[in-house]
Amino acid sequence: NPERAMQAAEGNWDMLIVDEAHHLEWSPEEASPAYEAVAAIAVETPGLLLLTATPEQLGRDGHFARLRLLDPDRFSDLDEFIAESDHYQEVSQLADNLRSGEELKKGAIALLKKMLGKEAVQKLNDDDGPDVRSELTSSLVDLYGTGRVMFRNRRQVLEGFPERQLHLWPLESKSEELDETAQKILWLSTLLSDNPEEKYLLICHSREMAEKIEEALREHISAMAAVFHEGLTLLQRDRNAAWFAEEDGARLLVCSEIGSEGRNFQFAHHLVLFDLPDDPALLEQRIGRLDRIGQEADIHIHVPYVSGSAGEMFSRWYHEALGAFEHTLHGSSAIQREFQAELKVLESDQDWKSKLDDLLERGRNFKTKVDRELEVGRDHLLEISSFDKSRGEEMQEEIKDLDDDRGLQRFMLRLFDHFGVTVEDLDERSYTITPEHLFSPEAFPGLPDEGISLTFDRDVALAREDLVLFTWDHPMVASAIDVLLASERGNASFARIEAAPEQALLLDIVCVLECMAPEKLHVDRFLPSQPVRALVDHELRDRSKVFVPEMIRRSKAGPSEWLQKKSRALKGTLPKMIEAAQALAEESAAEVRGEAVAEMEKQLDAEIERLKQLREMGHPVRESEIAMATEERDALKKHLEGAVLRMDSVRMILATPGS
Repeated sequence: NPERAMQAAEGNWDMLIVDEAHHLEWSPEEASPAYEAVAAIAVETPGLLLLTATPEQLGRDGHFARLRLLDPDRFSDLDEFIAESDHYQEVSQLADNLRSGEELKKGAIALLKKMLGKEAVQKLNDDDGPDVRSELTSSLVDLYGTGRVMFRNRRQVLEGFPERQLHLWPLESKSEELDETAQKILWLSTLLSDNPEEKYLLICHSREMAEKIEEALREHISAMAAVFHEGLTLLQRDRNAAWFAEEDGARLLVCSEIGSEGRNFQFAHHLVLFDLPDDPALLEQRIGRLDRIGQEADIHIHVPYVSGSAGEMFSRWYHEALGAFEHTLHGSSAIQREFQAELKVLESDQDWKSKLDDLLERGRNFKTKVDRELEVGRDHLLEISSFDKSRGEEMQEEIKDLDDDRGLQRFMLRLFDHFGVTVEDLDERSYTITPEHLFSPEAFPGLPDEGISLTFDRDVALAREDLVLFTWDHPMVASAIDVLLASERGNASFARIEAAPEQALLLDIVCVLECMAPEKLHVDRFLPSQPVRALVDHELRDRSKVFVPEMIRRSKAGPSEWLQKKSRALKGTLPKMIEAAQALAEESAAEVRGEAVAEMEKQLDAEIERLKQLREMGHPVRESEIAMATEERDALKKHLEGAVLRMDSVRMILATPGS
């Protein structure tokens, strides 16, 4: 819709995210409406993120087109890009030589000098250690790869994925009255009956076929089956997918092609390809519904076909020529362009069997060539820049620790109760919440009258798309905390410590150090809002080392009669104590501000210097890009140094020594 596309381009967005970005088609002669719509929005949008699990890896036009969206100055001319790509193999080899730790030969040193200048060779001569080699490798990737705008990780690099096990099922017709579909349904009935404990995801090409399969199965067996196709509403599809995900739910989910993109069914381990697409990229999409991160078992791929049919031809093509069932297929678009027309002709040829062996041999040779080209050049440089295994494992542990921590779950259950939200248990970490007695609607924006089902378990959320995953940064969690903190309830209290080391009147304050800055600066990278505590006694001395937090946590509610008796004296003493405590808190806050500024300058100064060096070495880094980074650093420094400390809560404590 050209009018809607124009309105979207004028939307003043912060970020544009395009999923399944391989659908954006472009050539030097013509761009698709989808590509032009994205390009128009991208020009006016600071952030652009393109996502795809099946990129156009060898089609340089398509590869260039997406890079052009991301950085039009760096990737402005297709012919220049192709010419540049021809040199990536030698750069890739040099990067491998540096990473291996082996002594560089004369040719590699000459290439290093050509690529990074004589300073790089001198640096290596002065210190041929892993840190210097890592720095030089990063410079190579930065200057000659696409690592500034593109990241890609392959299964071979990440590891930990399941194996694919292929089961080909040739079917011999037992009756001339049964057509191909009926024969496959009979086979499917037997498969389900023989394996009553397993869950099966079935994908076929159309809604009509999905409905026909589900209806026919009901006549043969009583297995519980659900359907998933474009004729259902989104809510119906969600419910059927949720029923399939339940342990005692549907054993079979029959999907049309709509099930090949965007849904995750990795809790199932059996995939039935009732028919085969003529596009290998679509085949990979189908298998990807099960073969994905989170899959904990080997995947069994079942391919039924009637002997002598086109189904047999495509089964042999994908299996014997491409190995596409048991392994991830790379370069699928190049393969499709090379053989699509020939396969189409062969499909309708009654004598296809006599001609297939030659096609299979040529397919194998072409795939070998594709794989060889993908192992070198730009894609290899991409992998070097995309994945740091040690850092990845460290982040994985951090995420796992957060997921395993039950603190959020305990806190939110108390918060639900505080605000009058009704909670019903679904299982140990999953609940249904409804605003039945909610007295502060702003605490849970978007909570519908009928409620929502949620979970604090990431694994459950991955398997159950009908459950909302609650994390610390979920909007409802953040809003509820904000409303709680903004209220006056609980921000002033009186406590008593018995058996204290000495008698004293204490004032315990909690201040919050907040840095108010434009959202685009992401100032919380360096200084998130954080509490700063201070504890003084009636003589205005810092007593935080004597009255430690553990001791204060054991305090009890203070005696109200003591407060009444001492009210006149406290009116004169408390303001001075508050002033002294705030001064102590400000000293701590000044240290925090200084540390935040130092860390920010360390990171951004290094980035600015990197951009300048890239430009000096011939990389088309724009002056505006360097200026933007410099402005960001200066703005961050101003806001960080101006972070405000506000008193959030105060607690007066009466400490009495023990007997």
